[in-house]
This record gives sequence, structure tokens and C-alpha cells, in this order.
Amino acid sequence: MSLAFSVVNDKSICSSLHAEKRNKQEANFMYTQLFKQIVLATDSPVHEKQERAEMIAYCRSYYTEINNQSALTFLERYELDESHHSAIWWYSCDGFLYKMLNEACRIQDIETMYAMRVFIRDLHREIEQLCSLEPSRSSTLILYRGQQLSRSAFKEIQSKSGGLLSINSFFSTSLKSEVALMFAGVSDSINTIAIVFQIIVPPVDTKVVPFANIDSVSAFGGAETEYLFSFGSVFRIGDIDEYPHPDGELWFIKLTLTMDKDPELVCLTDYIWSHNLHGRIDLSSFARLMIDMGEHEKAEEVYSTLLGQLSYREDLGFVYHQLGYIRQIKGDWKYALELYRKALEYIPESERERGYSTVATLLCMAQVYCDQSNWNLSLEYIHRALAAIDARDESINNVSVAEQQSHCLHMIGTVFLEQHRLDEAAEYFERALEIRRRILPSTHPSLATSYNDLGVLYHRQERYEQALSAYDSCLQIRRRSLPETHPALAIIYNNMANTLYWLEREKEAMEFSLRAVDIGTHSLGENHPMTSTFRDTLEGICSANEED
Repeated sequence: MSLAFSVVNDKSICSSLHAEKRNKQEANFMYTQLFKQIVLATDSPVHEKQERAEMIAYCRSYYTEINNQSALTFLERYELDESHHSAIWWYSCDGFLYKMLNEACRIQDIETMYAMRVFIRDLHREIEQLCSLEPSRSSTLILYRGQQLSRSAFKEIQSKSGGLLSINSFFSTSLKSEVALMFAGVSDSINTIAIVFQIIVPPVDTKVVPFANIDSVSAFGGAETEYLFSFGSVFRIGDIDEYPHPDGELWFIKLTLTMDKDPELVCLTDYIWSHNLHGRIDLSSFARLMIDMGEHEKAEEVYSTLLGQLSYREDLGFVYHQLGYIRQIKGDWKYALELYRKALEYIPESERERGYSTVATLLCMAQVYCDQSNWNLSLEYIHRALAAIDARDESINNVSVAEQQSHCLHMIGTVFLEQHRLDEAAEYFERALEIRRRILPSTHPSLATSYNDLGVLYHRQERYEQALSAYDSCLQIRRRSLPETHPALAIIYNNMANTLYWLEREKEAMEFSLRAVDIGTHSLGENHPMTSTFRDTLEGICSANEED
């Protein structure tokens, strides 16, 4: 079974293109923590019954489609006898549950993870319960885990010695090193490496890092002396040594369980939880997480499903807004505006003139009009949003109010930029950035947007070195907070390619431009206007190189 992990290097962040893999892992680490918070935030028996039925239906549909009869037989057994055994017992069975769950965690398949949320919650709580029954420990515990890793995954860990390793799935270990050696085997393949993890567990607060011996409830009994860690556990990477073996390659990696976390990522995770997800636990919060991860098609499916389930006007307004936002990202501006108008209709009258939702929707509509080069309408909607903010009683020190005001100022700067009123654009961009620096975490996406658009401004003023510096600030944030295929990364790669070309750094320009096209094609589609823009940039660089 593949290991689902995220490496977080808590040393200085390198701004070169080769830092991308590390920063992808950092983004996955953050989204795993957010997913964990969402999943564990509910305990309603009514919800759990419904969630279990949804999970069974999802698994049945999946395994029927691929015609896996053994999995369907196991699913029938689970459906009939689920309550007769613990979640840990079912997880340890020779069935599909642990494979499906850990594979979903490994590739960040949030649709499957969401479908299995009740099982994830049950597993976590049972580990917590077993953990609470164990006597407090004053000595260090040594555990082992053996498995085959891809060479790329091994090199990722090897290059981050001293960094943090977040395990994005449930993590099985044993007291017996011989069990780990059996699972690891030896590798004579060019693609995989046999690994034994030696896991050092100092006395820690098990409420923060839940793990427990599961022999008493495992389907295998005590044969493996097995300890199971809940998902999202964090380890410090220690020594990595090759172990001489006559039959092939075998490596030992030392890990130490830790409560350390990258403080900037923790800050951003907490901010997204409280301000973007509003601490909600429902299908909508998962869809919002999908949008943040760049999974727009899946998010649209979820929100479309929600339209048939919701009855509260305010909730419907939010869903229409989110659907409009997805359509806006896809470049379907006409339909996006229709959905935004519907969102405004569903906002309660008491909040329509000054509510947070009203401002958010007005600003999105302003952005669409800006994208359509309708500057006057764009400015009209921005000023309507500012009027709604001014009508509130809250102080500018209120973070939500300040954030929306900074968005308005930045949007005005964007319109002025497109109208080539560069000095005025710079003034508004800098005012917005000043507010954002004051109220937002240092890795917040809105700061990245500020740096990106300042870079565009500097580029148009032919201040190419300053433009590149601003783009680099944007890139560092986006790499830390977004998955590697997110469209926002394509935009910054394309912008950097343009500026690097003007600085006569053609090789780097080509490298960044190719990445922009790859991401655009993968995430937005070949026919999206932004993907066409990225291709135009690449063709321009190629043509210029041929002429030279």
C-alpha cells in the first residue's frame, strides 16, 4: 500500500522552480488538516445514519461500475453486520475499506474522502477511545512500519531530512521489527525501494496525537502487535540509512512523533477554517474545500446537488453564488452573472443592502464586468459594494469588513490597470496590500493576488526586475497554499515567463511558460480563454527564439 504523506520543510522557502514538489506537499498538508477538522466536527446520530447509507451507496456504485464482485460481496457483509464489529475491525479486515480510504487520502480524492467521512470519524474516535484507556507512559516507545515506496517518494523524504512528515492517512505500525521487515521485503526494481520506518514515540499528549494498540479489536488479533495512528499525524524526519541486504535494496528511515507544525501553515489553516469555511460541517464546506483545491468540476456537481436539497433562502443564495464563481473561473461570464443575480435575490431583505454576502456577490459581478472590459459597470458594482460596507456598524478593525474593503480597493486598482491609468492603479493596489498585510496570514491567497497584480503593473511600466520580485512573492505564497495544478499557479507562471523573456532570460521563460500551459490544459481545459492566453505566450517565446 502506498504511503499518503506530505513533507513540510520548516526551514527557509526557496523561490526556485524546483521547490514546487515541496510546496505541493505543504498545500496537501494544509488541506488534510482542514478536511480533518470538517469531518470531526459533527456527532449527530441522525447524520451518521444518513452518512453511512451514502457511503454504502457510493461504494456500491463505484464497485459495480468496475465489476469488482469480491468488493461488492464484502460491502453486503459490511451493510448487514457493520454494527456487530468496530470500525477498526472492519478497517483491518481483508476487504476494500482500508485500500479505498488510504488511496483516496494519498491522491487527495476529496469526493471519496467525503463519501467515507462517517467511517473516518468512527476510526478516529475508536483510536481516541483506546488511547484514553491506556496507562500514561513515561518512556519512549519504538514502533516499526515496512513497505515499498516509489523512488520519487523516497527521494522526496530523503531530501527533507530534519523536516516534518505529515501522514495524510491512517498509519499502521508494529512493535515487532520483523513484521515491518516482512512487509518491506527487498527491492530489486528500478521504480521502488523497500523501506522500514523506525518510529520513535516520546511521551506525548495523545489527545493531540491519537494512536493506540489495536490488538484487542483488530480482525487479526495480536499477531502483529499493531499500533494505529489517526490520519494527519506529524513526524520529524531523522537519519536515513541503507541497510546491507544480499537480495536487494533496503533502507531505514527514522521518524519521531511530534506536535510541531509549520506555524505559517497552521495560521493559514485556522484562518480558512474560521473565515472561508465558517466552521461549517456540511456538504457545502466540502465543496468550498474542492474549489480551494482547484477541483471545480467536482465542486460544481456538489453544489448542483445541494440546490435540490436546501430550503433556507440564505443557503440557496450562497450556493448560487458559489456556482456563479465556478462559472466565472471557467470563463462562462454570461451564465456566471445570471447565477450571481439569483444569489442576490435569495439574500434576506434585512441583509440585502449591507450584508457580507451582498458585498461578496457584487464584487464577483464587478470582476466579471472587468473581465468583459466593461469598466464603467465594473466600477459601479465596486462602489455599490463599498456603499454596503459603509452602511454597516462594524469597525474597520473587524477582519471581515477590512478584508472586503481591501478587495474593493484592489478591484478599483484592477480596473484602472486595464484602463492604463497606472499611477492610480498603483495607489489602490498599495492601499489594498497595506490592509491585507495587517489583517491576513502571511500565506493568504489574497496577498498573492496583490503581489501578482503589482507585478503586472510594474511590467507595464517596464520595471521588469521589480515585476519579477513581486511575482516571486506571489509564487512563494501560492506554492505553499495551493495544489500544484491550481489555475492560479498557471497565471503566475505565465506572468513570470513574460517578464523573464523581457529580461532576456529565455530558457527560464520557456520553462515557466510550459508549466502554465500544462496546468491550464489540465485544470481549465484546452478551450478556456486563459489556456489560450498561456499558449499565445509560449508561441511568442518560441517564435522569438527561432528568430534569434
